[in-house]
Amino acid sequence: MGVYELSGAGSLKTGRTLYTSMNAGNQYGAMVPIASAVGNGTSTSAIVFSNIPQIYQDLYLVIYSLQSGAGSLIIDNFNLDGNANSNRSYTKLQGDGTSATSARVANAATISLTPGYSTGSSTIPTTAAIHILNYANTSAYKTILSRVAADANGSGTTFLNVGMWASTSALTAFQISTGSANYFTVNALITLYGIRAVSS
Repeated sequence: MGVYELSGAGSLKTGRTLYTSMNAGNQYGAMVPIASAVGNGTSTSAIVFSNIPQIYQDLYLVIYSLQSGAGSLIIDNFNLDGNANSNRSYTKLQGDGTSATSARVANAATISLTPGYSTGSSTIPTTAAIHILNYANTSAYKTILSRVAADANGSGTTFLNVGMWASTSALTAFQISTGSANYFTVNALITLYGIRAVSS
């Protein structure tokens, strides 16, 4: 089954052009894979995405993380600055089915997507969806929305985070890490997508 291009009013455009995928025909609003990475099973505790194309509206990172041991999930090293700047902040909501908590962290060097909680193991996966808005904008700070779930066989924890990178620089690189000496196993998969702007 193909995908038909719609007009801005929601009707089919003249000619009913049939596309076999959402990436065909330069479709606006499509989610386009940029790069993927996997753990190497021995030492990779941080995966860097660099030379990010500046042609999309937003970035979307999807993570399926199996780790060698317990650790956090962290996004940092924006534009490969080595976390030398304390211009990151985040607000978290956390729930485990029994209780819920919230917290605010300001003037941080990194953004923890699972603050105060060890999510990783070699058998219990952590899944995450991270939305980086207006990453190429050079007149606004960058907002990072994330949803993370650690399924501990019925006793897991879920996180909702709003992060901020207080920089007007275009985002060209960042890394995702376990925040510890533990590494991503060979089963871990991390994929970065670009989201095209909506056509007027």
